[in-house]
Amino acid sequence: MAGKLFDFKKSKVVSLVRKIIKEKDTREKAILYASTAVNYFFVAFQLYGGIRYESVWFTSLGVYYAVLISVNLYVGLSHEKQGREAWKIFRISG
Repeated sequence: MAGKLFDFKKSKVVSLVRKIIKEKDTREKAILYASTAVNYFFVAFQLYGGIRYESVWFTSLGVYYAVLISVNLYVGLSHEKQGREAWKIFRISG
């Protein structure tokens, strides 16, 4: 009875993970969006430190990560038009 409550094989999460593993394009997009999410955390952390401690260093790091986010989002949104060249920009940017 417990096995019928949740069908693991038909789960949307499992199908998404399988798609990420099998398809290179989907895997690259997942990595792009995950790294962008991590960079959002770094922006918030560095800007908080810069404001809290009145530090130019932390503030400049926050601005750097904000620029990195904009590059990542540009690559993600323009991937369909530019193809593989956009991913080279992403890899160079870190």
